[in-house]
Amino acid sequence: MLLAIVFIVFYFNQSGLMARNDDLIAQLTSQRDALVSANAQISRKIDFAKTDAYVERVAHDELGLARPDEIRFVSGGQSIDASTPAVAPNAQSSNGQ
Repeated sequence: MLLAIVFIVFYFNQSGLMARNDDLIAQLTSQRDALVSANAQISRKIDFAKTDAYVERVAHDELGLARPDEIRFVSGGQSIDASTPAVAPNAQSSNGQ
């Protein structure tokens, strides 16, 4: 009889440990999936940073360099891109002209 009680207590104790381990496994799996996704995103960014398109974008957007077909005007610290019209070509004024 004593052996049966010890077995039952041991069984329920192990069941509780297994349930906690299952929760921990689920939590760690979720963290791993998030890290795998973040790693893939970083890898894509690194791959893009190795391309000419990235170099051109940084040179143009962050360093203010002009593209070969572009004229830039600087006025009061602001760069104005002459290749992009400031107003849409077919835009009309509010008085109908």
